[in-house]
Formats: sequence, C-alpha cells, structure tokens
Amino acid sequence: MKKLAAALFCAAALALGGTAGADDMYIPGLGTLPFSQDVRVTDGDGTAVEAMLRANMARPAKRGTKRTELLRFFAMPEGMTVSNGTADSPAARAHIYQLVKDTHGGTCTMTAVVFSGDGDELFPKGEKAAMKWWADAFRPGAKSGADRQRVLISLEEFRQAAGRAMDGKSGGPVEYQILDATPWKSYGNDDGTVRWQQSVKFAITTEKGLMVPTWMESALYRNAAGRYYFLIFTGSHESGRQFEDELLYALYQIGREKV
Repeated sequence: MKKLAAALFCAAALALGGTAGADDMYIPGLGTLPFSQDVRVTDGDGTAVEAMLRANMARPAKRGTKRTELLRFFAMPEGMTVSNGTADSPAARAHIYQLVKDTHGGTCTMTAVVFSGDGDELFPKGEKAAMKWWADAFRPGAKSGADRQRVLISLEEFRQAAGRAMDGKSGGPVEYQILDATPWKSYGNDDGTVRWQQSVKFAITTEKGLMVPTWMESALYRNAAGRYYFLIFTGSHESGRQFEDELLYALYQIGREKV
C-alpha cells in the first residue's frame, strides 16, 4: 500500500497520453461509469504512466509498518490484497484512468485505478473467512455486515480505528490528520446490484517530509460471473469537492456489462 499510495500521488500529477472517452469511463468486464460533458476521461491503457504504476505496485513491499497499515485502512476492504509481488497479481494488471474537469477556479484532476480478480486472487490464503464473507456481501438484501465490517457512527470512532490499525506495527510514528470519512458501507445501485464504498479526506506527511492533502474514494463491485472490481479514485481536497457529486452519480448509474 505504501507503493500504491506513492504511485497514485505521482500519477495524479501527470497527464496521460491515452484515448479520451468524452464523458464516460469504460471498465472491461464491469461496465461504464457515466460522466457529464463537463468531465473529460482519458484511458491510460498502454501509457508510460500506467506501465510505471503497474511496475511499482507489483513489486513486493515491506508489510507491517505503521504507514502501510494506515494507508491500507484508508483504501482497502478488509482482508483484501492487490499485490503479491508477482506479474500475475491484480496490481500488475491494474488499469489507470484520468478525469479532468474545468471549473471557475481552475482545472481539477482525479486519478482512478482499477484492480480486478477472483476471490482467490484478491483474498489470498489466510483470508478465507474474508473471502467467504465478501462472497455473500453483494447479494441484494444482504445484511449490512455489522458482524465483520467496521460500522462506525462518528468521525471520532473512525479516527480511533485508524490509530488501532497501526498498533504493534513497526516504523516510526506517522503524521496525519483525518478531516472527514464515510466508512465502508453497502449501497444499492440503480440497476438493483450492490456495491461497497468508503470515502476518506485526509492529509499525510510523506517520508520525505512533504504534506499531501488527499481525497480518496474506494468502491468494490462484483460482476455476474463472480469477478471483483476494486476502484480507487484519488485527488486533492479541491478535486474531491468538485468531483464528489459527479462520481457518486456515476457509481450509482453504472451501466453493467452482460457477462
């Protein structure tokens, strides 16, 4: 997750040279996220930025540090792993998109990274309980998950849980501030399917002493064939504010592929 975060911050600052898709974001195997004409979507397939992202995230990373576990808590569903250090891992097949929106205050950019895989790929050995739980979590009408997921009713509880995620881990203290958060929760899409989603607005100091204000939205879908699609949208606080309504509409209105 440390490599993932570094790659996301880097990619967010670079312009992709892929193909612009006017007002939608097509994810092969999942479907199309519809955006208004105010948003320009660039598919990063085949670009140097996407190649760099895949290479950075596919390398084995040191696990168990405070920073790694904090970023994992911010971004990922419980029990999920996107990188196992091999060329076949979901991280090594990650797909990147760039969303751009012109506003009165300037141009805002959002980076989207998509991972996909089956249960064995995303919930590896040692996480069988998580894989079993998630297999049922996408059934319409399934319980909210209070027995396993962190169902937190206040921002302060979320902050406390983030601190506990780092308990007993190696490395020095991490300087960060959580400004707002909506923890993992299931939502009913307009087509009757289910997605899980979490949003966090935070600021974190990098290991080189740079304070990075970040808005992060994570969403997890599953298609009819049982394949998972994990999406991370990230940008600055202002980009998050400008894209929030557009992104929420797209996540609800996704046009699912027939599988």
